[in-house]
Order: sequence, then structure tokens, then C-alpha cells
Amino acid sequence: MKWYYIEASRRVGPLGEAEWEEAVRTGKVLPETLVWHEGMGDRWVPFGRLPPPEVPEEPPQVPEEEEDGDEELQEEPGETPLAFAQRVAAEDYTVDIGQCVAGAWDCFRAHFLPLVVTTFCAMALTLLVWMIPLLELVLGGVILGGLFLLCLRLLRGEPSGINDLLEGFKPPLLKPLALQTLASATVWMVCSIPVMLTMQKMGLTPEKMMAAISTGAVEDLLDPQALMVLLVVKMACSLPAAYFSFCWVFSVPLIVDKGLPFWPAMQLSRHKVLQHPWRVSLLLVVAGLLGAMGGVFFFVGAFLTLPLYFLVTLRLYEAIFNAPLPPKKEAE
Repeated sequence: MKWYYIEASRRVGPLGEAEWEEAVRTGKVLPETLVWHEGMGDRWVPFGRLPPPEVPEEPPQVPEEEEDGDEELQEEPGETPLAFAQRVAAEDYTVDIGQCVAGAWDCFRAHFLPLVVTTFCAMALTLLVWMIPLLELVLGGVILGGLFLLCLRLLRGEPSGINDLLEGFKPPLLKPLALQTLASATVWMVCSIPVMLTMQKMGLTPEKMMAAISTGAVEDLLDPQALMVLLVVKMACSLPAAYFSFCWVFSVPLIVDKGLPFWPAMQLSRHKVLQHPWRVSLLLVVAGLLGAMGGVFFFVGAFLTLPLYFLVTLRLYEAIFNAPLPPKKEAE
């Protein structure tokens, strides 16, 4: 029987019986370690839930046909970011909405104060960036990347702190995060061109709109028919931009967590989202509603509800990109 176990999000194995007993004796396999062996189906199971294996007094002898060392490989070599992207792109996944929301809520309750404080700092930093023209187009995703990284570490039970917010400003992450933000902003700006041209044709200049707002005569800017035309154009132009934003929802986590360049991260995110678009969109709507609840309490409420949006989104990210599949049975 061949055994496998998960260590640091990587699959280790196949292990023969002697190697497996050695891993158990040396503490590499703990009760909470996810394990799998032939005949267990398609789910990993914590080792502590399995019947304790019988440990022989001496390791069994190695059969002659295995003396060539073919079975001595215990751990798969570390993947490069692009190799990871190629592997994950070929795998399928399931979306458990209840599990994602429950896991996010448990993390939110356990780390309420750090999440609220970090979200406040991230929003304050974003407001400072907005004061400098065009800088937000580059650094908005950099700040968001630091917030995603902190939430990921809290979900995984890893050491984390407010300094994680600044991780995106470091050289390995700064360039891909800035390029991802710029690419997303470019899509929105291109999609806004028809809206701006329509407003210009209708005579809705910024000066005219500001004057109408200051005098309280906003209703005199457009007649109902022209207003309807403008709304239709705006909705039609917003759909492509919203589609790409939906497809690229995991691009920032992939950059900060897996070290992917910005374009492979955006492409991998789009590919995985479109594998199960309806279930992913449903969960993101749930996450968006949790985040939007901050609007009830305006600015202060956002500190309480935005972390829930990030945590639910990242629980789904973990299910898609960090859930190792059991190994397939070798063909006899």
C-alpha cells in the first residue's frame, strides 16, 4: 500500500509501508495531518481519524524489485510559480458556499481587532494615495495586496501583523501589483469612453454639471428621454468592465501568495473563475453583500464589514488554489 500526506500545502509520497512508519515515528505525520492511501476514495482524511497503524518492531525488508530506488522519492520538488499555474489550470474544484462563509466568520471572530485596525489603516493609506493625481492607479492594488496577504495569513493561522500592509511595496511584489492595478484601471477607462462621448454630445460638460449641482437644478440638466439614453449607454459600457473585474478577482492574491507575474495571475484567475462561474459569482455576491453592509453605518461600518468580504473571497481562493487533490491511482 502506498501512502501520501500533505506538508506545507504540498503532497508528499508515494511512501511504502516502511517509509510511512518512519514518518509517523519521527513526527512528520501528526494527528491533524491530511493523509491518503489507496482505497480511500477521493478525500484526504486527518491521520488522527484513521485506525492507528501497527508499527512492526523492525522495518520490513525492501523487495528486490524496489532496490533501484524508484520508490525513495518522498517529496515532490518545489514548483515554480508558472509551473504551479499550469498545474492548477488543469485541475477542477468545488465551491462550498457554506464552508467558505463559516470559515471566514470564524476567522473574523477570532481576529476581530487586528482585522478592523488593519482595514482602517489600509483605507487611510488609500485616501492619502488618492490625494496625489494618478498615483492611486498604480498603488491601489499594492495596498490591497498587503491587506489580502494579512487576511490570508490569519486564515492559515500563520504569524501576521500590521506590517503585512507594507509587503506590497517591496520590490518582488511592487511591480506586478502596480501593473495589475494599471491593467484593471485601463479596462474601466476604455469602457468609459462611450459614456463620456455621449455626455459630451448631450452638452453635459463638467462645468455645466457643477453649476447645476451648486444651484440645485440637477433635474434641468436632461429631459427624461435623454437621461434614459445615458443610463442605457452607461450600463452597456459597465458590463465588460464588470466582467473582467469578476474574472480577475483572484489576481492580486495570486501575485502576493504565489509570486506570479501580473499577466499569468490575471489569466489563471480568469480561467479558474470561468470553470464554475455561477457558483463563484453567487459566493462573491454574498461576500459583496457582507462588505456593503458597512454602508448602513457609512464610513465606520466599512471597518467592520469589509474584512468579512476579504475573508470570504480568500476562503474561496484557498479552496481553488490551495486544496491539493488526492493522487490518482496508478494504472496497473
